Amino acid sequence: MGEVMDTQWLRYQLRRPGGGIEWHAAGENLLPVTQPHCMECDRIKAGHRDATGGGNRRLAEEWTMAMGRHQRTAHS
Repeated sequence: MGEVMDTQWLRYQLRRPGGGIEWHAAGENLLPVTQPHCMECDRIKAGHRDATGGGNRRLAEEWTMAMGRHQRTAHS
């Protein structure tokens, strides 16, 4: 499973949710994936939004790292 990062010449550049090495795939080889709504993702996004809006770069970076950890453990 990967999230689309870019498209060029009918090929998609994908990356695992939460980060990692990117790879390419042709569009005809991809299927959409739906995930159930995740309350923890919402909580982390809200924390990041608040930290960013408040100008707290250090805390925003911590929320970014928290999302990466969460994506790897809960959504991989």
